[in-house]
Amino acid sequence: MYKPIIHNASTKFGNNRWKSYSIKIHREVFLFSDLEYDNWLLTECNPNVISFCEQPFEIKLPFKSRIRSSIPDMWVLYDNGDEEIVEVKYLIDLNKPRVIEQIGIQKEWCKANKIRHKVLTDCQIRESAILLSNYKFIIKMLKHKNEFDFDIYAELIRQIQVHSHIGVSELSEQLKLDGRVTLEHIAYLLFRGEICADLSDKHFGPKTEVWCKDETRLR
Repeated sequence: MYKPIIHNASTKFGNNRWKSYSIKIHREVFLFSDLEYDNWLLTECNPNVISFCEQPFEIKLPFKSRIRSSIPDMWVLYDNGDEEIVEVKYLIDLNKPRVIEQIGIQKEWCKANKIRHKVLTDCQIRESAILLSNYKFIIKMLKHKNEFDFDIYAELIRQIQVHSHIGVSELSEQLKLDGRVTLEHIAYLLFRGEICADLSDKHFGPKTEVWCKDETRLR
């Protein structure tokens, strides 16, 4: 629906600018801080998100007797049709006048357009360092994988359904697959939200246990 109005990282002030390829929306994305990059990881790997756009548009509104402008960090579209505007800020900066003004402009626009507005801070985005690390690993793995075998996908899902929950290394042994091949296909199934794993507390690898999306993991 939107295209980023800032599509070259060199055109905006700021440090730690990132450029990465989005598997979800099939293009390069530009992020303008480490925190924006971490938020992108969560968005990219959220199977409920079907589309997003960083720096999607500029809002211009009368604010405190003057025309003010603000560019939201991200627009997000979910699979249930909900839209959301997301502003990414460090918690320590929330009380700065410029930040208060920026968020106020966005909220006013979102209210008028009946779109949800969300402010995400570093405390929320970086709640789980392990989850972010796992998402980085999964995205890197998927970017370097050219082809996937859909017969393997089908057999992996079948085995996971049979066992309720099972380790990646066990799947490799049962299907007589190379461990790397199994891990890559499991990564893609997790990325698509077709299976689940505890990615917030444990590093993704051969010992990872997976289960079907509509089942609760056995304790």
